[in-house]
Amino acid sequence: MKKSKVLTLLIAFVLFMSLLNIGAANATPTHSDDGQTFEVIFVEDLFGDPDFDHYIERLLIDAHGEEFMQNHDVALSIAHDFHNALPQGRNNDTLYPEAFGGMYIADDGNLTIQVVGTATDDILQMSRSSNVNVVYVTYSRAELLEVWETIFDFMSANWQNSDCVVVQNINTASIDTFGNRVNVYLFDDNDTQIDLFKSTVVSHSSIVFIYSSHRYSEDDECLEFALPSIDVIYGVNEVEIYSDECLQIMPLSYDAMHSICEVEPYSIEPLSTFIIQPGSRIERSSGAARSIGFRARLNNEVGFVTAAHGTNPLLFVGEHFYAGTLNTRRQHVGTIRRINATTDTAFLALAPNTTMTIGRPEFAINRAALISVVGSVAIRVSGGGGASPLISEGRIYRLNHIHPGGLGPVITVRATYERAGGDSGGIIIQRLPTSSPTPQYGILGTHVGHHNVVQGVYSEISRINANLGTTLY
Repeated sequence: MKKSKVLTLLIAFVLFMSLLNIGAANATPTHSDDGQTFEVIFVEDLFGDPDFDHYIERLLIDAHGEEFMQNHDVALSIAHDFHNALPQGRNNDTLYPEAFGGMYIADDGNLTIQVVGTATDDILQMSRSSNVNVVYVTYSRAELLEVWETIFDFMSANWQNSDCVVVQNINTASIDTFGNRVNVYLFDDNDTQIDLFKSTVVSHSSIVFIYSSHRYSEDDECLEFALPSIDVIYGVNEVEIYSDECLQIMPLSYDAMHSICEVEPYSIEPLSTFIIQPGSRIERSSGAARSIGFRARLNNEVGFVTAAHGTNPLLFVGEHFYAGTLNTRRQHVGTIRRINATTDTAFLALAPNTTMTIGRPEFAINRAALISVVGSVAIRVSGGGGASPLISEGRIYRLNHIHPGGLGPVITVRATYERAGGDSGGIIIQRLPTSSPTPQYGILGTHVGHHNVVQGVYSEISRINANLGTTLY
């Protein structure tokens, strides 16, 4: 009799727990892990504190000097005007003039325009500025893009083919604007492998083959060591500093590494409120951290963009993300609606309990998608892991950078800003030239990882919107 009662109770308990699990899988939680409900305020624009503007100003001048930044702002304005006047193709790709080889901001802060053959009127008009220098090169930007696209298409088509020796040997590839060439980084760069690449993928005189053993790494999960203090010599950083994975360099347990990375970045007042904004730390159910990118809209839902990589398990549509910290207090803030592999990004719709607010009424962020100008200064704002500063800056180094991501080949931009584990998804911005007393910033994209210890990579906002289907608002 007693055994029968015990068995009945056990079966009832199992059925009850099963119902709970089914409900948890289908419901949208509006409360924290301990059952308490917290209000979540999403500050639409990051820059709510005038001290932020002062800090950025000092950061840029200390890093590059006042004269460089003055020239930089003029050069950036010229570059934007030139690019915005170019026609767009049917796929919203930019149609460059045949005489245009590329452009970059040099070490003096001035703009360098690369010309193939005879300069066109629009290029000649730019060259009349004292902030513009003209140099003659061999390959047009359109020609370099055609070579690069052939490589990317081949990698995409053979991504899951483990028998494709050529793809397995490609570390990465990118357009080197400074050198007016396409760099292809190989794990094995002997003559046999190079000849195989040329006969299988593409053979073009603009391609330079470079040996590289360092694999691309993603900046989520907070499984990261604290960065050493390294003085980065801009433009001369082709040497791979570390060839081992993070866990081999610092073989600590997950708990030990998490305790190193975890720094509470929130200013929570009162205790029943979470204030989040672009750059804020969020986490998965497991506690793995990343950062919020830019606010966006997908169809009729508002939310934000973050990085899409992640393991144990892979990110999935319908997954919830939280503000706060596992095992303490946290709140559901967003649900994944769409994932894109080419940009390594995901759109999260804001949770129903989230209140929207504007950080500073007089601040008007440029909602247009900015182009990435080589040599210009990008600013990373993120703090998912706590092992790197909330804000760091660096100059854009490579465009159209292909790397093997967890979901497929990813197209990014390389820059020299500092990064660490948990920064993935954080917003990348740029200070814009303006005569307004209030500094203006535009959005370049979202941070997704690093190619070596000191070079971050980010997905460009225009490519994110085109592939993910999001729009700015």
